[in-house]
Amino acid sequence: MKMKMKRKPAPEPNFVAKHAHEFNKSVVFIDRKKSLKKGYRKHKQGIEKLGGQGYSIAA
Repeated sequence: MKMKMKRKPAPEPNFVAKHAHEFNKSVVFIDRKKSLKKGYRKHKQGIEKLGGQGYSIAA
């Protein structure tokens, strides 16, 4: 009587490794101190957009 070999289940695909090349890109370093001295601000809208009349956002 011969024993049948059991098949191993197919491995599940690794979606993280499959799409990693889309997200893990090298980027040139931006010096924040230099950009602040030049006048760059990260969030330009805000008080200027709302009128700057003492309006609080957390109302």
